[in-house]
Amino acid sequence: MVMPRAKQGVREFLLATLLTALTCSQSILIVATKLRRGQYVYSTVSANLTVELLKLLVSGLGILVEVNRDGITAETSIKMSLKDAVAYSIPAALYLAKNLLQYKVLLYVDAPSYQILKNLNVLTTTLLYAILLRKNVNSLQWCAMVLLSAGCAVSQLETRSNAVLDLSYRGIFMATVMALLSSFASVYSEFILKKDFKRSLHVQNFYLYFFGVTLNFIVFVNSKTSKRPFFGGFSYLVWLMIVNHAFSGVIVSYVLKFSNNLTKVKATSAAVLLTTLLSAMFLRFNLTLQFALGFIIVVTALYIPTASHH
Repeated sequence: MVMPRAKQGVREFLLATLLTALTCSQSILIVATKLRRGQYVYSTVSANLTVELLKLLVSGLGILVEVNRDGITAETSIKMSLKDAVAYSIPAALYLAKNLLQYKVLLYVDAPSYQILKNLNVLTTTLLYAILLRKNVNSLQWCAMVLLSAGCAVSQLETRSNAVLDLSYRGIFMATVMALLSSFASVYSEFILKKDFKRSLHVQNFYLYFFGVTLNFIVFVNSKTSKRPFFGGFSYLVWLMIVNHAFSGVIVSYVLKFSNNLTKVKATSAAVLLTTLLSAMFLRFNLTLQFALGFIIVVTALYIPTASHH
C-alpha cells in the first residue's frame, strides 16, 4: 500500500526532527564527558561496543513485539542466510572504520576545521546516492546539498578563516576518507534496507547490529582497554551519551528505509547549527556574524524539498 504524500511528508519531518535533536545532543554529551585536558576517563572502545549492544537489544525487543502482535512470519523470522551475512557485515565494517578513524582525524585537525571537513559527507553522500542507487537528484536537490555544505562551513569559520583552513595534508586526506566511509555506509545501508522492503526493519537492524557487536568486540579484545574494567569511568553522563547514540542509530535506519539519505544529511546539517545555538545558550559559546550567515544559508537549503516522487 502506497502511503499518501501528505502522511509520508509528516513522517519524514518527524523522523528528521528527531534525528536532528539526537545528533545535536550527541555532540554536546560527548563534550560534557570529556575532562578539561581533552581526555576521557572511560574507554571509547567500550562505549562504542555498549552502543552496539544496546541497539541490538532494542532491535530484539522490536522483533518480540511484532511476533507477539502478528505471530512469526516470513518478515519477522530471524533466518540469516550467507547472502544476508555478507550484505549486512559490509556497512557494519564501514561504520566501525569510520568511527575509529574520526579519533585519528582529531589528532591533526582542530575542532572548527573538523566541522568544515566533516561536511564533505553532505556532497559525497549525495553523489553516491545518485550513482550507486541510481536515483535522480534534480538541480534543486543538488543546490540544497551544496548550500548545506557551504552554510555549515561558513558557520564554523573564525575571524582568521585562513588559519582555520591551514591544515596538514594528512589531516585533510584522513577527513576525506572518513567522509567517504560514512557516505558509502549510509548509501549502502539504504540500499539493503529498501531492497527487501517487506522484511521487518527490526530484523534488518538485528542483522546489522549483530555484526556491529561482533566487529566492535574483536576490536575491544585486541585493544589495550580490554585489560581495564569494561565500565570503568562510566558516569551518568556517559550512559546518557550511550543511550542517545544508540537511539540515534536506530532512527537513522528509519530515515534511510522510509525516506532517503538526502533527508538524513539535511537533519545532520541542521544539527550542526542547533548544537552551536545550544552551546551559546548553555556553554557560553559566542555567536558570530559568520554563524548568522551560515544559519541563513542552511535554513534556505532546508526549505528545498528532498523527497523523491515517482
